[in-house]
Amino acid sequence: MCTASLPAYCGALGLLMKLRLNLKLKRVSLQLKALVFIVVLSTVFFALTQIMISKDVAKLVDSSIREQLKLTSHSLLYEFETRKQQHQTLLEQISSDELIQRFFKSQNEAQRSLLYRSVADYFKTLLDLNEHIIDLALVLPDGREQLRVSSGPINKSTIDRSFLMSDVLLGRDVQAYEVRWNDDVNAYSFFLYKKIVLDRDATDDASAVNTEAVALVRVAVKAQAMLDSELLASLNENIALGVVNSTGNFFVNVGLDRIPTSLLGRIHDQFFVDENLYVSAIKLSDKWQLVTVFDTDKGDVQLKSITDRTRLMLMLFFFAAVVLGYFLLDVYIIRPIASLNDAVRALSRGEAVPLLSRGSGEIEQLRKSFIGMRRNIIQQKDLLQRQVNTDALTGLPNRHALSLLLEGDLAYADEHGQVVALLFMDLDGFKQVNDVYGHDAGDELLRQVAKRLSSLLRPTDRLGRSGQGPENALIRLGGDEFTIILPSIQNADNAAMVANRLVRQFREQFSVFGNQLFVGASIGIAMFPKDAGDAKDLISHADTAMYAAKQAGKMRFSFYDNTMLEQDLANVHIDTLLHNALENEQIYVHFQPKVDPVDNSCICFEALARMFVPDKGSISPAIFIPAAEKNGLIDRLTLSIFRASCHLLLALKAQGLNGMSCAVNISPGQLANKDLFKKIIDIIVSNDLMPHEFELEITESSLINDEEASQRAIRYLQDLGFSVALDDFGVGYSSLSHLKNFSFNTLKIDRIFFKDLEIDNVSKAILHAIIGLARQLRMTIVAEGIEDDYQLEFVRRQQVHLIQGYIYSKPLPPKDAVQFALEHRSIAKAGKRGPDTD
Repeated sequence: MCTASLPAYCGALGLLMKLRLNLKLKRVSLQLKALVFIVVLSTVFFALTQIMISKDVAKLVDSSIREQLKLTSHSLLYEFETRKQQHQTLLEQISSDELIQRFFKSQNEAQRSLLYRSVADYFKTLLDLNEHIIDLALVLPDGREQLRVSSGPINKSTIDRSFLMSDVLLGRDVQAYEVRWNDDVNAYSFFLYKKIVLDRDATDDASAVNTEAVALVRVAVKAQAMLDSELLASLNENIALGVVNSTGNFFVNVGLDRIPTSLLGRIHDQFFVDENLYVSAIKLSDKWQLVTVFDTDKGDVQLKSITDRTRLMLMLFFFAAVVLGYFLLDVYIIRPIASLNDAVRALSRGEAVPLLSRGSGEIEQLRKSFIGMRRNIIQQKDLLQRQVNTDALTGLPNRHALSLLLEGDLAYADEHGQVVALLFMDLDGFKQVNDVYGHDAGDELLRQVAKRLSSLLRPTDRLGRSGQGPENALIRLGGDEFTIILPSIQNADNAAMVANRLVRQFREQFSVFGNQLFVGASIGIAMFPKDAGDAKDLISHADTAMYAAKQAGKMRFSFYDNTMLEQDLANVHIDTLLHNALENEQIYVHFQPKVDPVDNSCICFEALARMFVPDKGSISPAIFIPAAEKNGLIDRLTLSIFRASCHLLLALKAQGLNGMSCAVNISPGQLANKDLFKKIIDIIVSNDLMPHEFELEITESSLINDEEASQRAIRYLQDLGFSVALDDFGVGYSSLSHLKNFSFNTLKIDRIFFKDLEIDNVSKAILHAIIGLARQLRMTIVAEGIEDDYQLEFVRRQQVHLIQGYIYSKPLPPKDAVQFALEHRSIAKAGKRGPDTD
C-alpha cells in the first residue's frame, strides 16, 4: 500500500465519521430537550392527580379491607367445619360398620385373626378413597393399637397417649378432635376419635344397655387438607392465614411468614389493626385459632384498580405529549437529519448520494460537500483494491489475487467446456543467492525473473478477456514461488510447451549488481477439470507436481497424477507412525561391529536405528530417517540413539572391554545445531562417559551448502572431544576438495567401490588412490560393505584399518553386540586402530 493514498483515504473516512457523529449529537440534543419538557408536564399532572384521589383512596382501602377480611374468615371457618364434619361422618360409619362390630364380638383369637385381614383391606379402601387421610387405626382402651393402616411410613410407637382419647372413653357415643404433632409426617396433623360400642345381639337382654367402649377408631388427617379448597387458591396475594396456638405453633400456614412474631400474643382479639396490618382471629378450639391477615403495603383490589386508572391516565397524557413532541421534532429536525444521515451512509458504501429536500441551506451545503468527498473516497478505494491484490516487489498479482482470478477462470471454463492449466514454479538455488549475496540481490533477481517470465507469455496466455483481472496470468505467491494460469488451452501438450519454454529460459544467466547468477526453475502442472474441480485443489496438486519435478532432478516440469497424492498420503502416514513410535518407544538401536582385518578384533560399533510398528512390521531406515529429517523429529531420534549407545558402552565396560567406541550418524541439518550437541554432551556425561568414546559420521551432502559454516561446525565438534568421520566417501561431488578443506579423523569408503571388485579394475584403481591419499592425510580408513573373502583379502593387502560388513556381522541387538565383542577380544587393541598404529 503506498504511503500517500492510505492517509488520504483514512482522513476522508475520519472526516465522514466525525460529520455523522456531529449530526447524531445535534439530533440527540434536541430530542433530550423535548423529553425534559414531556417529563416535567407528566410529573405535574401526576402530583395533582395524587392529591385529588388520596383521601378517597384511604376510605376505600379501610372499608374494603375490613369487608374482605370478614368474608374470608367466615368462608374459611365454614370450610373448616365442613371438612371436620366429613371426617366425623366417616368415623361414625366405621364405628357402626358390621365388619368392625363382628371383629370385636369375636370370642376367640382364631376367629378374630380371620377377620383381621378383611378389616385391614376395608381401611385400605377408605384410605384410597380419601387422599387427605394419613392413617386409620383401631385403638384399645389402654392405648394399644389393635390395627393401623397408613398411606405412608409408620412410626415404631404403637401406644396412643392422647389425653383426648381418655375423655372420649368416659362419655357415651362421644366424638372429638385435636391437633398435635405427628411423628410419621414430621408435622402437625388433625386427629379425630370415635369410640366403638357393640350393638346388642338378639339374644341379649333387651333391658341391658352396653355403654362400655371396646375400642376407639382414630383418623389422622393432613393439616392442610382441613382448608384445602378452591378458596385458598383464589385468595388475594395480600392475604395470609393460618391455624395457630398460643405458643406460636402453626397447624396450617399460608403466607404467615410475613407476619411479625410480635403479633402472635394478640391473636386472641377478634379484630385489630397494627400499623399496616389488619388481623382477624376466630377461635376453633381451646388452643387453636384461625388467623387471617391483610397487608396494606401490598394494596387491595380497589386500591389497585384506582392506581391502574391513574397510571392509565398518566400514560395517555404521556403518550399525547410524546406524539406532539415527536411531531415537532419530525417536521423541523428528524426528517432533515435522517435525510442527511442517509446521504452519509450512501457515501460510506460508495453509492449515489440521494438528493436532499430544498429549503435547508446548511444541509444543502453539506450535500454538495458529500458529492466531492464521495469522488475522492471512490478513487482511494480503487487504489487500495489494486494494492491489496498486487505484489509490491514485482508488480505482479499476489497470492490474494490468485484465488479470485483462478476461481473466475474455472467458472468460465466449466460453463464453456474448456480446459485450464495451472503452472506452479519454484526457483532452484534461490536460497543460495540470498545467503551469499544478500536479500537485496535476491529481491532484484526476483524482479528480473518476473520481467523475463512476463515477456515469455503469449497473447493466448494473458488474462485480458471480459475486462477482468490483470493484464497477464503470471502471479507471485511469495518468496521464490510463481504461478501461471493458462486459460482456454486445447490440451496438456500446450501446457507442456509453455512450461518447457519457461524452463529453457532459465539456462541463461541473470546479471544482478554486476554478478552473473544462474538459477533454475522446477514447474508442476495441474489441469482443470482432469486433476481438480476447484481452485484450492488445483493449486495444491500443482504444488505437489512441482515437488515431484524437484525430486526428479530440478530444471524440469512435471504433470500431476494420482500417484503423487498417494505418495503424499504415504508420507503423512509414515510421519504419524514415526511420531507414535517415538512416543511408544518402538524405535530401537542395533550395532554393527567395525573389525580390525589383521587380527579380527572388534574395535568399535556403528549405531543404526531400527523401527518396528505393531501390525506394520519393520520400517526401513531409508523411509523413516528422511521423514524424521523432514518433520523435525530427527533431533529426538538422534538423542535416543545416543542414549542406547551409552548403554552399550557401559555394558561393554562391565565385561572388561574398555577402550571401545561407538559411531553415530549425524543428519546434514544437525551439523551446526549447537543446542543439540549440548544435550548430547549432557547424556554422555550423565552416563560417566567421555565424548572421545564417540565418533560422529557425516555425509558429503552435509558440506555442500556452506563450506565455511561446515568447517566451523566440525572444528567445534572436535574441540568438544568427538572424532569426526566422513561417511560414504566417493559418491558425492567435489569429494577431493572436501578432503582438502576439512580435517576429518576417519574416512569411510562407500560400499559402491567394493561391489564386483573381483572383475572391476577401475574400482581397484580408485581404491588404491583413495586409500593412499587417506594414509598420507593420516586418517583412519574404514571399508564399508565387505561381504566376501576376495574383498576382505583386498582390503587387508591395502592395509585398511577397519572393516564393516556382513562378512563379520550384520547389525546386532545390544546383547548380541556385547557377545560379539567378547568373542573378538582375544588380542583386542586398547582403542581403535588408526594411522599412528601402522
